[in-house]
Formats: sequence, C-alpha cells, structure tokens
Amino acid sequence: MWTAEGWRSITNKFNEMFPMARFTKQQIQEKEKELKSSYKVVRDAKNNSGTGWNEALGMIIVEPNLWEKLIQDNPKVAKFRKKAFPLFSSLEKLYEEDQEGGGGKRRKQSQTAAKLGDYIDFRKSQIQKTVEKLDEKKRHEDEYSVEKCIDIVDGMEDLSDEQKADANELFQTEMNRQIFVKTKNPNVRVIWLKKKISKMS
Repeated sequence: MWTAEGWRSITNKFNEMFPMARFTKQQIQEKEKELKSSYKVVRDAKNNSGTGWNEALGMIIVEPNLWEKLIQDNPKVAKFRKKAFPLFSSLEKLYEEDQEGGGGKRRKQSQTAAKLGDYIDFRKSQIQKTVEKLDEKKRHEDEYSVEKCIDIVDGMEDLSDEQKADANELFQTEMNRQIFVKTKNPNVRVIWLKKKISKMS
C-alpha cells in the first residue's frame, strides 16, 4: 500500500497523535495489517446474500442458520458473530478509495494514521471492558468464596465440630455459599445450616 517513506510518514503522524506510545514502523505496519484483515473479513461477510448490516452497532446481522455457512466459508468471521466492528464505514472509504486510486497520498496517509488511532482506542476500550468484567467476577468470587464461608462457620458457637465439618461440604455449591453469606440474621443462618446438614445424613 505504501512505500518505505510513506510508512515513515504514517508512523510519524501516528506518534504525533500518541506521543507517549512511541510506536515503531513495524508495529504500525502490523496494526494496519490486522485492521485491514478484519475489514476484509467483515466486508466479504457483509456482501454475502442474506446478510444484513446494522450501521449503528457496526455489526453483521444474519439468521443463525446462515452464520454456520459464513463461518464455514471463512472461519475468521466467527469472532464477529457477537462482536461489533464500528470502524467499518470509515475504513471502507479509506480502503476502497485506495483501490480506485482516488485521493491524495498525503491525505490518505493522514487518514490511515487516524483510523489506526481509532482502532487502538477501540481495542483499549475492549480490553478495559474485559478487565472490568474480570474484576467484577473476582469480587463476586471473593464475596462468596469457600474460605469466607468456612471462616464464618468457625465462629458459630451453636454448631458442633462435626456439624461444622458437614457444613464445609455444603459450600462446594455456589448457590449454598451465596444463600449462607446473604443471610444476615445469625439465628436464621444456624437454622438453615442445620436443616441442610440434616438432609445430608
């Protein structure tokens, strides 16, 4: 797509946008290659008969039975089954115009740098959302962990050591752990545990 000089220009423009990143030319080329590959996968799937496109969401819309055929034709499209590609429209203008030979070279270099910047921001946003989900999952697991339940049981004077040992088996099930932790009334906790333990006998 570009000469060595063109890539240097794109790299410089990109680093002007992200001065702290200090991307190399090779890194920019790899990002552009990844971006263009994703664009082509979505474009080809989008152009298939029976395939729709949600402009607002930037997502492929297709009936479930047709998804299997799309994936069979090109396995790479599978990741876009439930994943948006919001940069499609702007990339379409950039890449298709480039194929037609339209637009000035400097303008296209600036556009490429800008779209790569958009892509980096998009990927950062995706990563941040994934991290947030993992953090939330960890908080949930910590709140209803086996260790926490056992610590609570150890401090319950109304249970014998044998009952406490039996109670530990109950905490192998997440639902039991949640009910136990969410039950704030100590007396109700004891009653619930004893009923559960009696059913285990």
